[in-house]
Amino acid sequence: MKRKTILILLPFLIHIVTTIITSGDFKYNTLIFILFIYFFSFLLKSKNEILYTILGYFSLTLIVNIIEGNDIIKFFFMIFIFFIPALFSGYYSKGKKYKSLLFPFIFTFFMLYGYNDYRAYYNGRKSTFIKKTPNISLYTSNLKKTTLNQKDKVYVLDFWSTSCGVCIQKFPDFEKKVFEYKDNPNVVFYSINIPVRKENINDNIQLVKDKYNFKFNKLYAKDFSVCDSLGFNKFPTLIILKNDTIYYQGSLIFDDDITIHHIDNEIKRVLNIK
Repeated sequence: MKRKTILILLPFLIHIVTTIITSGDFKYNTLIFILFIYFFSFLLKSKNEILYTILGYFSLTLIVNIIEGNDIIKFFFMIFIFFIPALFSGYYSKGKKYKSLLFPFIFTFFMLYGYNDYRAYYNGRKSTFIKKTPNISLYTSNLKKTTLNQKDKVYVLDFWSTSCGVCIQKFPDFEKKVFEYKDNPNVVFYSINIPVRKENINDNIQLVKDKYNFKFNKLYAKDFSVCDSLGFNKFPTLIILKNDTIYYQGSLIFDDDITIHHIDNEIKRVLNIK
């Protein structure tokens, strides 16, 4: 009974630790976690123990994902495409010198060189749609209310919060993209801060001035209702709109190594919409 409990709890605890180590970055979190799980499976003695491990991890993480409102599709993708193959690969290759290295090599290669393309394709495909922009209130650093309704302008909006480490890590990429389009008057970039917990707009304006002095346009929301109106609850979220219509609402994907789908494709697409 004690061994079963360990088999059920240990993968979940490994997931928590790797999430902390990688600051929640899904790509590197998944890479390190699955490699740990692969070598953890060397300890399993039977197919029944594989089953205990799968059911235990599945149940615990599903509950956490539902409570936190995370993307359930992404969760199932990791379970069935990564987690289960890692367990069975490790179980059947333990003790076999060369075969035991095959899965770690293939998986690491995919995550480092192929995952960004897959993620960009998946997110880009599900993030492209047409939706009228709801009425939202945004403010400049001087607390002047502003609108995003200039005719035929393409607005590229990066929504972020101070609690999102990935958002802040992406600021240099966002700034680089702003400079790439600096000679195109039809494309306007804004970084939009959303206050969370007990934050307020004044404190966040000062924080940005003190810590994040990047050379891109910045706007601020007074509360989380902006996200509720737009229909998202995670950060970073990138929105592209034109003429009061949202044409893209998804991830902030600016990675240079992506070839299958890039955010430039979406900007060009929206620019050509009449």
